[in-house]
This record gives sequence, structure tokens and C-alpha cells, in this order.
Amino acid sequence: MIKILKKLLLFKFFLLALNINAQFASKNLPFNTIDIKDGLSSYTIRKIIQDHYGFTWIATKDGLNRYDSKSFKIYRKGLKGSEKIVGNDFWDMSEDTLRNLLWVISPYGGLNAIDLRKGNVVLDIPIVATNKNFPNGWLRCLNICKDKIWIGTDDGLCVFDSEKKSFIQIEKLPFQRTNAIQNHSIDLIFVDQFDRVWVFIKNLGLAIYS
Repeated sequence: MIKILKKLLLFKFFLLALNINAQFASKNLPFNTIDIKDGLSSYTIRKIIQDHYGFTWIATKDGLNRYDSKSFKIYRKGLKGSEKIVGNDFWDMSEDTLRNLLWVISPYGGLNAIDLRKGNVVLDIPIVATNKNFPNGWLRCLNICKDKIWIGTDDGLCVFDSEKKSFIQIEKLPFQRTNAIQNHSIDLIFVDQFDRVWVFIKNLGLAIYS
């Protein structure tokens, strides 16, 4: 009886998948290509998000792009004014709806905050000026938990308090360095519904902060 039930369920899922594919095919959904000739700064894209205003933010190897469905606004290190940002190669970003900011990191560049409504860079913390705060210059990932910006690097973890505008001390990662593994390289930071911060350390394991 159980085997028959499993077969029936699999058959229903199969029919459901066919039905969904048929619906998409019948609608003939439009597909538009956007590339460098349209204003995109680079083909090497690290991450894409859409903020609550509807702007699409594209982190690339050569600049941060804000797309409004018609044109691009590019943020780079060499620019002047509100588009000047620390770094050019952007690896991660996260929307801060509480403060209406976009937080962005760049390896060997630094940490940036952009006003989502105005599109202006309102905070930049370069690696070169504050290397004592970042355990390593290669900034890899970030996430937000309340008013804290958690940043994973190629060798360690740091936390920036967005209200106090300063870095804070946290408990060190609970992993020993060995001859085989010298760095605490952090690939991902996840925040769950209980405000616990999950830190994934390459080749070592997982640490959870309350």
C-alpha cells in the first residue's frame, strides 16, 4: 500500500511539473538582455538584489551598479561626488530596511553604506585607514542583525555597530589553527528568525552567535 501511495504521489508531482512548464510556454514570457553596451559596468557579476524602492543593485568585478529599468548608475573608487566608493570589486551587499541603507563590501576596499532613497554614499570605511578593525583585508561576505553589520573575511570575523559607527569586540571563532588550515576563511553569514548569526568557516565548520 505504501509503495502504491508513493508512486501515485510521484505521478502527481510529474503531472504538476508538466502543467507548470506548459503554462510558462503558453504565456511566451518576454526576455530582455542587458549588457555592457546598455551601461552595465562588468560581465563578472557577484550578486544581485532588488531594494524596496524597486532599484536593482548589481555587484560586479568592476563597479557597483544601480539599475532603474532604464539606465545605470555606477559606483566606483575613482569617481567623484556621491558615486565615489571604496573599492571596485564588490563581493557582497545587504539591504538595511531599518536605516534605509545598502551595505556593501569590497575586498581590500572596505565597507560602504549607500542611502537607498537618494542613492548617495553616506559612509565609507576603507581597509587602508582602519586595518586594525578588519582581521583581514579580503572582505568576503556580510549580513545584518539588528544594528550590527557582521563581516566575514579571508581570515576572521568582525562586527560593525551601525549606530555607534564603530567596530565592537566579539567572542573569537571556536576553531584552532593547524598546519593544514591556517586561515579562518568565512564563506557565508546567515541570520535566522531568532537573531542568531550562523557563521560558516571554510574547511572547519559552523559557529553560531547569539
